[in-house]
Amino acid sequence: MKKIILCTLMTLLIIALADCKKQEENKKGFICALSIFPLYDIARNIAGEEAGVLFVIPAGADPHTFEPLPSIAEKLQNARLFIGVSKGNLLKPPDIKTMAKGAIIFAMANPTPEIMPGEAKRAGAAVVASGRSDFPNQINNVLVYPGIFKGVIESRTSKITEKMKIAAAEALAAVVKKPTAGKIIPDIFDKKVVLAVSNAIKKLAS
Repeated sequence: MKKIILCTLMTLLIIALADCKKQEENKKGFICALSIFPLYDIARNIAGEEAGVLFVIPAGADPHTFEPLPSIAEKLQNARLFIGVSKGNLLKPPDIKTMAKGAIIFAMANPTPEIMPGEAKRAGAAVVASGRSDFPNQINNVLVYPGIFKGVIESRTSKITEKMKIAAAEALAAVVKKPTAGKIIPDIFDKKVVLAVSNAIKKLAS
């Protein structure tokens, strides 16, 4: 299950970092603000040294119970991307306003996101995703695990590698041919998703 969750997080970073790189002002790098440590290695694997990575929650703190501090706004200053898998209402609109223009917010705490999508948009975020089905851009690991297991079973492979997880994430992101702010990731009922992800796994397993 941990591998599936990490694959989902890789997908988010691939989509978000790709969007960041398209923007002229990011040629000299950009900042990713993360809420949990496992995202650090994923960001480094995908973006390399182009991304500055920081954490809005102190080391050792429980991301699900941590009480927000005024310093969070300072840490988010000029960040292009925030990915949260922590607790509801961690962020406030003034925090988003300290981020770079056109910031990307993935607020995936459930059932209450780190910040509600409407609040984040009104505060200046260009792209917002959450874990909820009643908002655009729902991030859910059901998008990847059927395809991953289908690919693993059909290829008879006994190991899921880092390359497979990244390939699956890239295949998932590629399902949306013309991404918009309201559509950066396919719907969980999109019939193309399972085939795209499973084929990506099988190509590397063969």
